[in-house]
Formats: sequence, C-alpha cells, structure tokens
Amino acid sequence: MRKSGVPSPLKTIRAYCLYCVGGDPKAVAGCGGTDCPFHPYSMGQSRPGPKVIRIFCLECQGGHRSFVDNCQTTNCLCYPYRMGTNPNRKGIGGTPSHKPSKKVVSGLLNGKFRQLELSLEGSPNQGKKKE
Repeated sequence: MRKSGVPSPLKTIRAYCLYCVGGDPKAVAGCGGTDCPFHPYSMGQSRPGPKVIRIFCLECQGGHRSFVDNCQTTNCLCYPYRMGTNPNRKGIGGTPSHKPSKKVVSGLLNGKFRQLELSLEGSPNQGKKKE
C-alpha cells in the first residue's frame, strides 16, 4: 500500500478478481470473463492504469458518468479509482509551476493586448557582415 493507504491499481484489480470468484486464486486463473476490463490484469500481470478501473465502474453503473461520480458504494475495492485518477499520486505533477496572472489572462480575453508581428529586422545579428 502507498501513503494514502490505497493499494495500487494492479493490486486493486487482483483483489477485485479474487472477490468476484469467491476468493479462490485457481478460479481467477480459470476465469472466462474475457469481456471484463479487468480480465487482462486478473493474474497480477502487466500494469493497468486507473482508467481501466474507471471503465469498469462505468460498466457497473450502466455507462452513466454521473452515477459513477456520485457512487455511494464506498466499501467497493474500486471506489478510490472510480474517477480514473490514482489517489496515490495526488499532488504530483499535472499543473504548471507558473500560472499567468489574472490581469494578463483577462487582458487576453478582452482583446487588450495586440498581436506582435515577428520579423528578422532588429535581430542581434543584423548589421554584421558575412565573411
């Protein structure tokens, strides 16, 4: 388990597969549910992402995104991953370190800044002779 106490997506899928077949690892190996999004990962092989669990949750909720978003089954093994994100990676990456100020953004949206033409005139190498 990680810092958040949530197992990795792979361990979550493996645990769900064991739950689905009644806890028997041999039954997981013989599972014929090839239409299940977890099937390729059921034996703990490969490296699934949280989006695989999101797909499973969508199937569970009849394809309704709002049902997945508002899922009340908090004791489900897949619950922490239902949004397609990994709770173990919360706060890691994904946002730029520099954000433009509100003044600049509002100026861009209101058309207050004009677009500059790019040209080679006035470049640092202008005026130098070729040898």
